[in-house]
Amino acid sequence: MNAGVHGLAGKLVPITALNVRVCRYGRNERLLGRGVLVRPLAAQFEDETNRLPTFPPSASEPPCPIVPRFFLVTFASDREQVTIGDPGGCHGVTNGDLDANPTANWRGELLAATASHDAILKP
Repeated sequence: MNAGVHGLAGKLVPITALNVRVCRYGRNERLLGRGVLVRPLAAQFEDETNRLPTFPPSASEPPCPIVPRFFLVTFASDREQVTIGDPGGCHGVTNGDLDANPTANWRGELLAATASHDAILKP
């Protein structure tokens, strides 16, 4: 998911994001809403994401039922991007190397960012 990005095992978002793209999907991977957070909201959301309680992925976890991803969140800088996947509450959110438990507030911000198609949220 995030090939070539260094630091993923230590931080969900190990880059300094200039913007954050949020996509919300429903059944059959249908896009329900998308939005973009720009500075300074992008930096605030990056900080909030990196404060989520993390845990290393476990090979012993039972497989998730086949459910399309609920959210895909992409943090982007000028040269790198990191995508966080949220499969709708199965095992938390992940960057592929590190998992975290999202808070209700964090998911609420994703819902607000994707309330319509092509929303751009500015301070």
